[in-house]
Amino acid sequence: LHTIEYEDEFGCQSRMKIQVNGIYAGRDEAACTGAPPFAFVDFEPKGGIWSGSFVADSGVFTPQQSGIFTLTYSVNGCTDTKDVVVGSIDLTSAVPKDTLCESDPDFTLDFSPKGGVWKGNGIVDTLLGIFSPRLARGGTHKLIYQMQGCKDSVFVHVRNINIGGFLSVCTDAAPIWLGDVDPDGG
Repeated sequence: LHTIEYEDEFGCQSRMKIQVNGIYAGRDEAACTGAPPFAFVDFEPKGGIWSGSFVADSGVFTPQQSGIFTLTYSVNGCTDTKDVVVGSIDLTSAVPKDTLCESDPDFTLDFSPKGGVWKGNGIVDTLLGIFSPRLARGGTHKLIYQMQGCKDSVFVHVRNINIGGFLSVCTDAAPIWLGDVDPDGG
């Protein structure tokens, strides 16, 4: 709630209160072509009307045709929009190389369409698809990308590397053996 005050050159005053109503149509979403109808749930405030292709006034979307659909949510004279991408999942380039190291930096999986949710060990951002080899740790991990009505997966192999723990030596110590490393050959 905001108050606006006005005073003219004669000292006469007036006030007005303005309420700013927030509106949020929700995050963009993705669905597979032909998936069952689904209802939008993360919009605010409730009680408005949806409009656009393949959407009912109540916010139930029917993904019957591929494409990008911009939908409008209206309530109390305010509007906001969201996109729904309808198509098939493409994970062919999701991972930059077939084997990663635990020490590799976090990276964003390359996928389309955006709007679904990632799940799996090492995923640190479920919407953007950011994967952390360090948090995933060594091993083969199945990462699942799910949209409305379908899902697909990709496997990521993270190579564990461990040169041991902490070692304290004196400056005049004899050479030491660091032979217990995993994997060998480094």
